[in-house]
Amino acid sequence: MLDKNEQNISDISNSTINQANGNIINKGVSVKDVLDIVSCVVADKMTIYQQQAEFTAQQRLNDFKQKLVDELKGKGEDTFKRFNQPSVQVAARKAALGYVQSGEIEDKDNLVDLLIERVSVEEKTTKQHLIDEAIEILPSLSIECLRLLTFMAFADLMKQGTVSDYEKWIDSVNPIIEKISATTRLDVDFLNQANCSYSMGGFHNSTSFIENQLKTCDLLFRHSPSKDFVDKLLLKFKLTHMDNGFQLIPGADVNKGLLIIAAFGLHEYPGIKINYTTLSSVCTGLSKHGYTDVIEAFHDYINETQPYTKEEVEQYFINRNPHWREALDFLKRDDITSLRLKPVGTYIACRQLTKLTGNEVSLDIFYS
Repeated sequence: MLDKNEQNISDISNSTINQANGNIINKGVSVKDVLDIVSCVVADKMTIYQQQAEFTAQQRLNDFKQKLVDELKGKGEDTFKRFNQPSVQVAARKAALGYVQSGEIEDKDNLVDLLIERVSVEEKTTKQHLIDEAIEILPSLSIECLRLLTFMAFADLMKQGTVSDYEKWIDSVNPIIEKISATTRLDVDFLNQANCSYSMGGFHNSTSFIENQLKTCDLLFRHSPSKDFVDKLLLKFKLTHMDNGFQLIPGADVNKGLLIIAAFGLHEYPGIKINYTTLSSVCTGLSKHGYTDVIEAFHDYINETQPYTKEEVEQYFINRNPHWREALDFLKRDDITSLRLKPVGTYIACRQLTKLTGNEVSLDIFYS
């Protein structure tokens, strides 16, 4: 005799089971069925997306190859032969895939630049391994991280030479300082995680960026000398001021006279606008030519003039670009004053500075 309330459930696998007040079994839609349905309803679109992804990837690869070809033009045969080496091919694969994945034009330019650098260095050297690491890391760095790396390296470098070159150097980072204050602590921590930098904890730079500039550019960051100093300078090198400029007095050393006019910026008497940034570098150059009296003139200039204050140096930068106000404040942040670049971070920053300035900024500057 059957019990009408008995519920028999057997031989059911991977099914939805509805139980009634009796032996009623209903095999519904299974998990597999659901997945099949989902796959079916999106299949036509997925094919399109797959084709689009493949097309995009191929287009990016072609763009990368074209950029590489453009950069290789004019290179010697030895450069092309390097691409036969397995290690270079591995680097090329990583660089190409890095751009294919990101699709950022700036990444393409940077990765091609690194690849060109890679084929120019000797195998099994520290620099070769450093470039390989940079190729792997670069695609993972955001524009904020790249900006931070570049600015940190820039702040550690001291530019010497003519005032004109120094001003170009300062202005080259305008695209960086205009947005550097947007850098977050997450960007800093990510750079540390990416092996590009590390934080010194409670340790901070003992000398600020402004103090370093003031110390290095001791000729530039000074107030104008008195008229009396200018008159003595002209007398010493047998120069006289005329309405249309300066004239050499008979018996004057022509080379020294012209050098004094150019180096001290004697254009609007009695004003002086010094044309060099650093006393030590100027004296080193002059000593090679035996210009002892000209060296003395520069030392007299230092002794007769008042150096800028730190506030005045800050104002010099702000006058060149108002964004320097935020950039200088940024350099005072605790997480920034304790931040140090690792070799791979320094190398990537050097390549960025080379692109910004148009001049080679070598890694060797940091490790000389």
